[in-house]
Amino acid sequence: MITKNPASRSVIIRPSGNIEALTAEHYRQTVRPLLDEGYRFIIFDMVDTNYLTSAGLGLLVEIHNSVSRQNGSLRLINCERRIIDLLKQTRLDTVFDAIQGEESGPVPYDELHAVMSEEILFSSQLHEMAECSLRASDPAEIADLMLKGATRACKHSRGAFYFIHEDGLNATLAATSELEDAIEDAARTLIFPTPDFAEAMQGANKVIHIDARKTDNEHLGEIVSRLSFTHGLFVPIRGNARCFGFAVLEWAAHHKAFENLVPTLETYSNICGLALEKASLLVQFESQNNDLQKTLVSVQRFQNTLVDVGKLASLGAVISGLGHLLNNKLVPIMGYSQMLSTSEDMSEKSRKQLGAVSTAAVELKELMEKIIKVSGAREISQDLVDINELVNKTITLLGYEIENRDVAIRLCLAESLPLVLGDHDLLIQALIATVHRACTSFPSDREERWITILTADKGNAVEITIEDNGEGLGDMTEQEWLDPLVPYTELDAGRIFNYSIPRSVLKRHNGTITLEEKESGGTIVKMMIPIARIDASRESIEYPEKQIA
Repeated sequence: MITKNPASRSVIIRPSGNIEALTAEHYRQTVRPLLDEGYRFIIFDMVDTNYLTSAGLGLLVEIHNSVSRQNGSLRLINCERRIIDLLKQTRLDTVFDAIQGEESGPVPYDELHAVMSEEILFSSQLHEMAECSLRASDPAEIADLMLKGATRACKHSRGAFYFIHEDGLNATLAATSELEDAIEDAARTLIFPTPDFAEAMQGANKVIHIDARKTDNEHLGEIVSRLSFTHGLFVPIRGNARCFGFAVLEWAAHHKAFENLVPTLETYSNICGLALEKASLLVQFESQNNDLQKTLVSVQRFQNTLVDVGKLASLGAVISGLGHLLNNKLVPIMGYSQMLSTSEDMSEKSRKQLGAVSTAAVELKELMEKIIKVSGAREISQDLVDINELVNKTITLLGYEIENRDVAIRLCLAESLPLVLGDHDLLIQALIATVHRACTSFPSDREERWITILTADKGNAVEITIEDNGEGLGDMTEQEWLDPLVPYTELDAGRIFNYSIPRSVLKRHNGTITLEEKESGGTIVKMMIPIARIDASRESIEYPEKQIA
């Protein structure tokens, strides 16, 4: 028997007997035209039906999918116990609702239709608010949206949303609806009374109806009472990791749609929980990203400081080298002037003039000794040094310069390279000067820029080869490139180093440096540094004669 109600767009179908393949096809052909006519609430009264075959179950699923696409619903009433068990076994009890006849008693069709309509409205409103929550990124905004959606769909205007702290021991009021003036201070911060209660709040995942006057959970009842509710809905909001909070909604005791609306409300709360989890992860990501940016800025500042220190140290080495060079030039001046001043054939006037030259030479020598001292002249340390390690440090220190000039670094470092004896700081200054010179050797229109650094074991020495595809040596000779005085035109181009520092450092380490210009463009710089000699019988290291840097 089929009863249509055009006003409510509902259809009541009362099958006579079991729904099998033949009867299922009959009802399929009957229901399709009704759906086309706009009927979207289908009620199957199963009072005369004892069992469903697989064809009957397929019919119900098909009708459920069809009415759902039209924002409708399907309901089974007056079902036999075996039908309820069948739906549970097939998990279809989670798809559509079924009411057992013995437990529910006679069901008024008009009232049932009202409940079904209210469910559809409730679902559509929650769906809209859930989409807004997923788009939001502020936890406070998500809490407010969740509360508005739940109170509007439940047709009750009052409610409160609490955030549970990460320690899980208390909760703080985050949003309210129609409670701003009425809420008490005691309800703004909730301290969970016992560890068991705090653990239960973290694990809560079900919507609970709470009667503040009589409830098994006195703590939840107290929360509802603090909000001045007689009846309330406790709605946990949890993500995958933990429970982020809960909502307490005012609820009328006579509202008959509660049990039917709970599954949808739980789904809505889970969506809001995922939205809060997403927002929480975004906040953590932004915080960690800001910390990372600050760390990178600090690292860059320290790196620039190290580069500047290296430059100053290298310039100190240049000044020291110049001082020694000038001291050497002053020796013959002082010697010859003193020798000539003792000559009997020299006139008194010439003797005074030579005395002035000798005095000036002595003063100049004293001045150069002060400059050498200020420039950091010191005794070279004799330590075991790993050249590969120095190359990597050099690339790190010049990282900003290399990246800023878009230079590709190619490293071909020999394995098991023997150690050398020398001064770690001076050797790294030599490498910094050479690599920096290579970085600044490229013309502005050069698209491909690269520097290749190779290390090799040459038996008695370690060889470092630094090759680039820059402009090469140009018009300057090798000796001019080794001159401590960098031409002004080179300084103006940002080339603060030439090869005088590496030459000076390697000379003090009994090493050598050679320059070679490639025909295809670019420069090859080769450095040779003697390796450390270890006397196994004496278990000691042979140190060469100490020199002054």
